[in-house]
Amino acid sequence: MRWLISTVVVGTFLFLGSSALAATDYLIVTPDSLAPVAKAFSDYRKSKGYETEILPISKIYNEKTLYSSRAWMIRKAVTKIYQKSDKSKPFYLLIVGDTVSNKLPLTTMERVPCYYSKDNSEQTASVGRKDATIATDNFYGCVDFKDDIPEIAVGRVSIKTVKEGMLVLKKIKDYESSAKNGPWRRKLTFFASEGGFGVLDRLLEWLFTRMADQYIPYDFDLNMTYANPGSPYVYLPDRFSNKIIQRANEGSLILTYIGHGQDKVLDTLKWRGRRYPILTYKDLDKIQCRGRYPIFFVVACFTGRYDRGNGTDCIAENLLKNEKGPSAILASSRISHPYSNSVLQKDFIDQVCRKRIKTIGEAMRRAKSAMCLNFDRQRRQLELFSVLLVPKKERVELARTHCSMYNLFGDPAMTIQTPDRLLMRVAKTGAGEKKKSLEVLLPEGASGQAIVSLESERSTLLRPVLKALPADLSTEAARETVKQSYRNANNKVVRSWKVEVKNGQLVWPEAPDLSLPQISGKYYVKVYAWGKGWQKAGSLPLGELPRSVGKGYLPEEKKEN
Repeated sequence: MRWLISTVVVGTFLFLGSSALAATDYLIVTPDSLAPVAKAFSDYRKSKGYETEILPISKIYNEKTLYSSRAWMIRKAVTKIYQKSDKSKPFYLLIVGDTVSNKLPLTTMERVPCYYSKDNSEQTASVGRKDATIATDNFYGCVDFKDDIPEIAVGRVSIKTVKEGMLVLKKIKDYESSAKNGPWRRKLTFFASEGGFGVLDRLLEWLFTRMADQYIPYDFDLNMTYANPGSPYVYLPDRFSNKIIQRANEGSLILTYIGHGQDKVLDTLKWRGRRYPILTYKDLDKIQCRGRYPIFFVVACFTGRYDRGNGTDCIAENLLKNEKGPSAILASSRISHPYSNSVLQKDFIDQVCRKRIKTIGEAMRRAKSAMCLNFDRQRRQLELFSVLLVPKKERVELARTHCSMYNLFGDPAMTIQTPDRLLMRVAKTGAGEKKKSLEVLLPEGASGQAIVSLESERSTLLRPVLKALPADLSTEAARETVKQSYRNANNKVVRSWKVEVKNGQLVWPEAPDLSLPQISGKYYVKVYAWGKGWQKAGSLPLGELPRSVGKGYLPEEKKEN
C-alpha cells in the first residue's frame, strides 16, 4: 500500500513537471480584450525562466463593481498570489492596458484602473492643482498595506489595442537580444532645462556635479545638453530640440531629462526674449533609436499623466508605443518637486550603475525604497543644504508622494543591458609615468573590439569653452563657435585607442601613453570591450594633478562628441 501511494505521488510529480509546483514570480493583470498580449508576454517570460500567471480582471470583479473598490480588489488579489511566492526572488507585476479615463464609463471592463493616492505635501498639492490626488500603480506593489514603499516591482504596458501591445513586446525583445552591443551601452545621456527655482537651482546643479564626479562609476560615459545660456553645455537655441533628438537617437543606457514638463510638452530654452522648445509632443515621432533603445527617465512634472482622459496619450505612453523609441519610460503623473526628483534620480542611477540591479522594475522599486530610507553621504549633504528650503516633515512627505507619482511604463522584468564589470589593473613596467601597462580580464577566447581611453574627471573642462551664448548668432562663424564650445565641454578624453580583442586579449599596435596632461584634476583609464553576445566595462583612477601644477587647455578636436 505504501509502495502504491509513493508511485502515485511520484508519477503525478513527473506528469505535472516541477514547474507546476513552482510559485509565481511574474504576474500579469489584464482585461479580457487584451488577453492575446498578456499571453504573448507570459510566453516570452516563461522562455526566460519565469513562473508566470495571468489574472484577468473579470476574475476579480465585474462591471457592477463600484469603481472606487476595483483598485483595492486588484491589490488584494495580487497580494494573495504574492504571499505564496518565493520571497528570496523578486516578484513582478505587469499591468496590461490603459487606465480608465473620464471619457469612458466607470463600468468598463476594457481597462485596468489606476489608484488615486492622497497628496498631503504642501510643496506639490497646493501648486496649480484642485484634486490633490496622484494617479499611481505603485499602490499595487505595496502589499504589506503599511506604507507607500513597494515590495513588488510594478510596470504598465499602457495600450488600447492588441496591435500596440505586440509592438511594445517586439521592442523589448529587440532590446534584450543584445544584437547591437557597442559604446552606446555604457552611455548616460542627460538633458535639462533651467529650473527657475533661485537658490534651489544652484543646489541641484551642485548635486548633479557631485553625482557625476563621485557617484556614477567611471565605467560609464556621460554627456549633457543644458538649456541655460550661461552654461558651457548649452547648444544653439534654434537647434536645441534637434540636438536632443540626435542625442536620443545615438542610443544610451539611460536617457534622462531634468526640468519642467507637462503631459504633452517639455520646457523651453529662454534667450534674448524668445522661447525655443526643448522637446514638443510633435517631436516625439522623430525619436528613432533603431535598436539602440534607452531607458528614458523623465524627471519632470506631468509627463506620465496617463489618466489625462481626453483621448490622447501623455509623453510616456506615446514613447512606449513608438516602435523605435525608448524601451521603458519612468515618469511622474503629477506635479513633482525638484528635491525629491533629484533624490530619486540619484538612487535609480545608483541601483543601475553601482549596484547593477538586473531588471528595470526591481531597480525602480529599490530606488523608491532608498529615497525613503537610505541616507548615504551624498543624501546627508543634500539634506544639510536643503534644510532651510524644505522642512524635514515636508521632505518625508515628498518621499512618500514621489513613490506614488513615478510609474514605470514598460515591462518590470525587462533586463537592463548594463555591461558586465571588467576586472583590470595598471601595472608599472619601469621608471617614469609613461612606463605603465594595462591588464584586463576578458572572457577566455573572446573576440571583438575595445575602446581604451584616458579621461579627466567629469567636472574638468579640458578644452576652452564659452562662458555664455554670444549676443549675435546670425553668422556661421558665431554658430560654429557655440557648437565647438559644446563639443569641448562634453569631451573629457585626453587620449583614446581602438584595439582588437583576440583570444581574450587586447591587441595593441603600440603601447598606450598613460601619462597625465598638465591640467589640474583627477584622471581615469577606461575600457569598454564587446563582441557577439558579450560586453564589459571598467575603469581605474590613474592619478591626480594638483592645482598648483596644472595649467592651460588641450587642443580643440573638431569631431563631434
